[in-house]
Amino acid sequence: DYKNITGDHYSNLFDGFNKTHLITQPRILLKKRFLKNNISLKNFHNKIALDLGCGNGRYTFALKSFGFKKVVGIDISPKNIKMAKYNAKKLSIKNVFFKVGDVLKLNFKNNNFDFVMSYGVFHHTRSIERGLKEMVRVTKKSGTGLVFLIGHGGIKWTIIELCRFILQYTSREFITNYMKLTKISQKYIYLILDHV
Repeated sequence: DYKNITGDHYSNLFDGFNKTHLITQPRILLKKRFLKNNISLKNFHNKIALDLGCGNGRYTFALKSFGFKKVVGIDISPKNIKMAKYNAKKLSIKNVFFKVGDVLKLNFKNNNFDFVMSYGVFHHTRSIERGLKEMVRVTKKSGTGLVFLIGHGGIKWTIIELCRFILQYTSREFITNYMKLTKISQKYIYLILDHV
């Protein structure tokens, strides 16, 4: 059951994220992505955004900080949604809403959002194509969006593929718990296990 496996894996990786991981770093990274892709931050004021595969809410919060009136985050994992709601309350972030949902079968009307984003999510699903179709369907005709996918190429991806092969029968929980015993920060545990 890839939905539960993926949801549980990422909810475990998000444990221990602090305010820097939830607010500062995602905002800086997302702003760079927008500028690189000629997406003007001025266009977000008083508009509604959707974050597909929101995880613990970090990019949902970044979107809200750019001036959106309302941001909705969906994720396949009930644990992630619970964590995102907790983070929003703890950080006093208003007008962000979270719900459990499948990015391949969105429970929203056509042409509903001014901006829709999938940041590092579609490649974890059974169909990138279906995710893109759903994303386009719920985006207003005058709207925009951003898709970020992890690709392949170079020595980095060769090493990642090798690690995936070696660890394919090793429990994700074991690997995560082992890494937590080290002095590696939660940020780097996430960055490593996100790919592996």
